[in-house]
Amino acid sequence: MPSLRKADNYLKHFGPDSDFGKYQKEHGFAYSPDGLSSYHLVDNGSYKYLVMNIDMGAVVSNSSSASNDDMRWFEQVLKDHPNNPTVVVSHDIFKCSDSRPNEISLDDDSGYNGEAGDDEGAGSKIWNIVKRYNQVFMMYSGHNHGSGQMTLTNDAGNPVLGLLSDYQFAYNGGNAFFQYVGMDEANNKITMRTYSPYSASLPAAERSFFDVNSLTGVGNTYDGSFDFAKRFAGYEHSSGYDTQQSVISLVRGIGALNGQTPASEVRQLYTALAALPDNVKAQFGDPSDSGSLAGRLAAAYNAAFPKPEQPDTKPGAGNQTGSQGGHQGGQSGSQQGQKGDGHGKGQTNAGPEAMASTGADVAPIVVIAMMTILLAGVLVLVKRKHHLSH
Repeated sequence: MPSLRKADNYLKHFGPDSDFGKYQKEHGFAYSPDGLSSYHLVDNGSYKYLVMNIDMGAVVSNSSSASNDDMRWFEQVLKDHPNNPTVVVSHDIFKCSDSRPNEISLDDDSGYNGEAGDDEGAGSKIWNIVKRYNQVFMMYSGHNHGSGQMTLTNDAGNPVLGLLSDYQFAYNGGNAFFQYVGMDEANNKITMRTYSPYSASLPAAERSFFDVNSLTGVGNTYDGSFDFAKRFAGYEHSSGYDTQQSVISLVRGIGALNGQTPASEVRQLYTALAALPDNVKAQFGDPSDSGSLAGRLAAAYNAAFPKPEQPDTKPGAGNQTGSQGGHQGGQSGSQQGQKGDGHGKGQTNAGPEAMASTGADVAPIVVIAMMTILLAGVLVLVKRKHHLSH
């Protein structure tokens, strides 16, 4: 093991032979020869991503990757997984400007905090391997006190997004800020936000001026265009690929809704949303919220298929229609069955509040309505019979 690392305690509690490591391996993690680097595969959206964590000591302890087992292991993993979109994470890849901490570049400084053994720079050493493997599209690091993004170009001519995130210089040692990245396939964007669950959990009485939930501004957020289908063409799909394609199509379809959208297209979107699993459907928001995707679709559906006017239900209205009401009611039920599948499902307009409803949900209402109409007819006949008997 390289002399710069005193990792016995770490390996005891978090290494591959620890209880934690055994649990990780049971859930898809694989470890490097010295147990300090690792990778795992994870389904996210349409693709199966590979996330690699490279130990800092493996990078800086030797000037040549050929003489270090972990660095050889790192490159071999990339060779073995050419069809998995890959994110590379290590402690020190990027440095930043002392006066502008959001301006970052590859850390090519020789030496590491004055220690001997690194004459190439940690960032340069990692990049000189990464740039040869087109599946790597993102690199993430900390160490240098700042937060920013940059774009590098690999040997295949494709962009690689680089991100630096280190808030330990800030209030309260960083106040538990962390960054989370979103892969927005529907809108072809990669997004990043900075959030503190610690600040968000503080009672109002304990908050200071600096205890904010999120950081905004240059370096703390990111929104960049990224064509997933083009960049990841031929790459391994996730187990939820088919559902994800339905979600992408829905989001794009709802985003394109306008007053000219044909009613048939609105119905298709409505039906597709209703067919999604409940946990996926919930991510579209509440249909009563006009700002959510489900709310926008509900508004379009109500405009395309307005609810019919309700019949007069004032007392005595049934007596005015008499036996005709019973006949017309039966005829109406028959016509509705003809429009649908014979059970009244075809043209039933249940509305967005019943997004996941089927004809079976509507059937009891139809039965009750028809029984009410028939009962009205019976009452009229009884009344007439009573009148004739007198």
